Amino acid sequence: GEFQRNISRRFFWMTGGGWDRDSNAGIETRSVLFGGVGNTWIDKEQTTFKTDYAITFTRRIDAIRDPKRKERTSEARLASSYRHSLDTRHRIDSDFVVFLNVANPSDYRFDTINTFTSSLSSIFALRFSLQFLYQNLPALEKINLKDFDGLTIGKVIVRKKKLDTVLKFSFVVTL
Repeated sequence: GEFQRNISRRFFWMTGGGWDRDSNAGIETRSVLFGGVGNTWIDKEQTTFKTDYAITFTRRIDAIRDPKRKERTSEARLASSYRHSLDTRHRIDSDFVVFLNVANPSDYRFDTINTFTSSLSSIFALRFSLQFLYQNLPALEKINLKDFDGLTIGKVIVRKKKLDTVLKFSFVVTL
């Protein structure tokens, strides 16, 4: 969630927070609180474009404790938000957020989601979205160590993949 309040027509302050869990990425829980300022670059009926700059306070607990990552960190947050209505029935949304751990610059991540919405009526719409989640210092995981015959001889800890891709299709009902 996020709250924005205009200081002027092109400048605003904002605050917000969020919580997520991503077991597949090795994140048991992540809580984020942030505050900062932003600019509205384009604010027209068809198109809006905003950027914001914030400091976050993040608490992340991984499934396997990582000696390279602290549980509580501060991050610099840079974000952009673009909305464009192609016509009265079709809209494109694009959001991009980068988080940079101020104590450990190699621990950065970004999240981008691009969405296309097509209104079928005033109540129903179809929405397609493609999301990329990149973590430069991904969580750890235990995997089986196998010999040449395929027999498990132990476990080893390795890093998960850096990039997750999410494709969503939604049927939206507005009441």
